[in-house]
Amino acid sequence: RKPVRVSHLWNCSVAMGNSLAAFAASPAMFAAVQTPPRAEAHLQLPPQLAWQRSCRWSASASSSSGCGGRSAVPVQSLSSSVALWGVACAAAGLHSRRREERARIKRGRPPRSALAAAPAPVTLAYGAKSLFDAMPKLWLQKDVRKAMREEKHPWIYDRALHQLKEEPASGAVVGVVFKKDFIAVGFYDPASPLRVRLLTWGYELPDERWAARVAAEAADRRRNDKRLQRCSGIRLLNGETDWMPGLVMDAYNGIVVVACDGDACEAFWLPKLNAILRAFIAAGFGLTCAVRKGSGEPLWFVDSKAGPPGVSVFEENGAKFEADVANGHKTGFFLDQRENRRSIRGLASGKEVLDLFCYTGGFAISAALGGATRTTSVDQAAKAIEACQRNFKLNGFDAEIVQGSKAQSGAAHSLHVGDCFDFLEEAAARGRLFDVVVCDPPSMAPSEKTRGRALNAYDKLNALSLAVVRTGGLLLSCSCSSHVHAKDLRKVVLGAAEQAGRKVTIEREDRAGSDHPLRKGFPQGDYLQALYVRVHD
Repeated sequence: RKPVRVSHLWNCSVAMGNSLAAFAASPAMFAAVQTPPRAEAHLQLPPQLAWQRSCRWSASASSSSGCGGRSAVPVQSLSSSVALWGVACAAAGLHSRRREERARIKRGRPPRSALAAAPAPVTLAYGAKSLFDAMPKLWLQKDVRKAMREEKHPWIYDRALHQLKEEPASGAVVGVVFKKDFIAVGFYDPASPLRVRLLTWGYELPDERWAARVAAEAADRRRNDKRLQRCSGIRLLNGETDWMPGLVMDAYNGIVVVACDGDACEAFWLPKLNAILRAFIAAGFGLTCAVRKGSGEPLWFVDSKAGPPGVSVFEENGAKFEADVANGHKTGFFLDQRENRRSIRGLASGKEVLDLFCYTGGFAISAALGGATRTTSVDQAAKAIEACQRNFKLNGFDAEIVQGSKAQSGAAHSLHVGDCFDFLEEAAARGRLFDVVVCDPPSMAPSEKTRGRALNAYDKLNALSLAVVRTGGLLLSCSCSSHVHAKDLRKVVLGAAEQAGRKVTIEREDRAGSDHPLRKGFPQGDYLQALYVRVHD
């Protein structure tokens, strides 16, 4: 039994209505059909059932053919009855169509509505009936469909998938299936245990139009954020938490640094880069060029005659910083600590501040602008300390570079090239104390295997830091590893306080800035932890 098509039922009802109306119409009826039938007015029938027009034509035709002597027949009621009969038949056909769609989905085929939404210029494999049929499929080993659809976690590891006879290309768009149930679409990474990064759930194609739409949504969130209005250094896209997994884009005064997490990410995202950047420009962001992270290789230019940039100077809440967009660490600056730098600036008036792992001096310069009487910055990288000195000068301060952790300086703003652990041990031995200590080390737990070792290092570092905080002072203890959670850092800090013989309270906890959003179902996005620890004794 073949399903009845709705279009056939409409055509049959139209033909029957026209025949009955033509047979029963007379000149006396012509006035009666001037008012639209009730069925047409209330049931919103399609254009094929234009009953009023057909009845008018039938009445005029019967009058011209000399059939004016017949008795009056209620044409309006007859037409309405036929219309209602047609609607009933159409409803039966619609039910049949929905049953057919459910059967297609049960067999692992996409619904026809999804196929209609697919872009027209598509090259399909021989015998494929849709883009989803031609797409490489990956089969899940366990039934985790409910979690995938409800939580929408964007990662699938290799151990969760059945082995493939033929592996897709790096960055290829693939469909994720359990038995015959089509679940999501992502791109494939054969070189990583994180084998698939999911992009859409259901039958939605992650093409350039999709990328532009998602980028426009991210641009709107940042454009309407009041906390970013005085900042020309902004994270435009934060990977998974902005629904663009593996892609990070930071803008420094119009220069965009693009960071892709691996070759597969580059293969998938770079062809869509122009559409993504154009979406931000349309939202009001003044972007001039885009370069690759780590090399400064130009990827996109508004003016093709402009040379590749090396350093970009940007503003953040009244402070000025330079970002090495070609060879800097990360993308050139740590934009995620923006709100914590603002907090330290508000707490620094009349205080002596120590900035550990200072990089290019974000916290120390914020403290100086906030009225700190003295700042001390420590980092092992000589180039970072030189950049820190330039940033002090950009903000109207003179800073002195000191080599070695044991060396001392009488300058108001001193920059020490040395190991932070050694500096803290030396400062504690000399009895040197600070009012505010900022401890923001690099990630010590890049993987779950290194988590235990990292917690031991955090414990030692926080104990040393608490030993140089004055009574009544403040320690800002940070961790930027997704494998170290807030509860882990709290436990570390309280244990370190006991080890150092200090009484402390955790006054406040903070996270990354608002341009590093969180996403439900993706706890790895909450990677930055910041504890404001008050030292009482």
